[in-house]
Amino acid sequence: MISFHDVSFKYIEKKEYILKNINLDIQKGETVLFLGKSGTGKSTILNIINGIIPNYLEGDLSGQVTLNGKNLTSSSIQELSKQIGSVFQNPKSQFFNLDTTDELLFGLSNHRANKEKMEQRLSTTISNLKIKNLVDRNIFQLSGGEKQKIAYSSVYMTDPDIIIFDEPSSNLDSDAIEDLRDLIERLKKEGKTILIAEHRIYYLMDYVDRIVYMDQGEIKEIMSAEQIINMSDEKRQAMGIRSPITPVLHDRFKFSNLGLNDNKKGDLSIKDFSYSHTYGKELWYIPELQCEKNEIIGILGKNGSGKTTLGYTISGILKGKGKMKLSSSNKSLKARHRRKLCSMIMQDVNHQLFLDTVLKELLFLAKKDDSLDKARKIAEKLDLLEYLEAHPLSLSGGQKQRIVIASAIMDGKKIIIFDEPTSGLDFDSMNNVSELIKNIAKDKIIFIISHDIEFVNKICTRVFFLDKGKKL
Repeated sequence: MISFHDVSFKYIEKKEYILKNINLDIQKGETVLFLGKSGTGKSTILNIINGIIPNYLEGDLSGQVTLNGKNLTSSSIQELSKQIGSVFQNPKSQFFNLDTTDELLFGLSNHRANKEKMEQRLSTTISNLKIKNLVDRNIFQLSGGEKQKIAYSSVYMTDPDIIIFDEPSSNLDSDAIEDLRDLIERLKKEGKTILIAEHRIYYLMDYVDRIVYMDQGEIKEIMSAEQIINMSDEKRQAMGIRSPITPVLHDRFKFSNLGLNDNKKGDLSIKDFSYSHTYGKELWYIPELQCEKNEIIGILGKNGSGKTTLGYTISGILKGKGKMKLSSSNKSLKARHRRKLCSMIMQDVNHQLFLDTVLKELLFLAKKDDSLDKARKIAEKLDLLEYLEAHPLSLSGGQKQRIVIASAIMDGKKIIIFDEPTSGLDFDSMNNVSELIKNIAKDKIIFIISHDIEFVNKICTRVFFLDKGKKL
């Protein structure tokens, strides 16, 4: 169905080839998982198949790619969209409407489907994918996970033969991942060809037919799910592959609570903290939270429970209600004070990249004379050293995530809030981020908003759960 023959590709602004002599045949109805560390070319292969390369992303492409015997790279995006649907890591990059129902209908409308077909397909999609609670909503009032559901539901609406997923689980909670798993199972039963680039792989092991492992732009090995499951931890981790086993929250968090166990006053005190929507409904309420330096506090909860909103409120991006104080002062910190005290790393890191080189990004908020040496050391720990002169937006999602994390560390604020810091990160990068956060936590208070239980178990000292509309 899809065939790569001696395919190489180099982005126009890069010296090195991101793909080197790729030879691969994908059969109709196969589910193929692409694995490998960030920046090894997984997304590039998918972008060649869906036509983003060379139609939108320019570069030097050699070799031949065919779809059902036809030269794929000579086809337009419009032609390919009738056969291929794509779900990207950042769902906002593929939205065209403000209303969720309009977004669901957008693809069929572009294909000039009649009203009867559109209504029938909408009804089928809502029923099959269990998204009744997401129709007729403002897209920008949805959580990151809910946006991802709309993104893959929109693709399902158009009923393509080939469906591409690029890091589809990165913003999803455990329930939403189960829904995604159900979707993949349904697509497989419908005979669809499914191509997935993913780091969090445990939910896919029952469904993938082949696993293509990539390293430095080359296909190094083609494996089965059974081979990954039976692989030793040492070998798997050396390859940068995350666990194929469903993660469970560590026992040490079972009795975690909001206050400090001995009731002593923390370095940061949060009391009667709440946030309400513009129409008055309270999203969450925290009676008391005491935090100390060297703590890494996990904030868990389902998609839409208000975790990111809590991060925005603590950091002063949103005002909210209640009191937030430092132990060194009796004054309640207003939003403008919190903004000076806190640094928040957003889920969509593209909002926090402004300059034309990675090095400039790292130095932008730095204040000390040793900033250049510090930036290089942090870049080395996060595998960014070779990209210091690269444009941040030219890098992979995982690499951009690491740039923003490095920038926050360079900023040196007392409180750092990470919103899904492992989104799009491979095993090595997750470990490096974990160690770096542990090191900087010695004189800071860290909040981790995450659905990544493997990461939470590794790094957090305490966790609490947000439950929408309920007091904690």
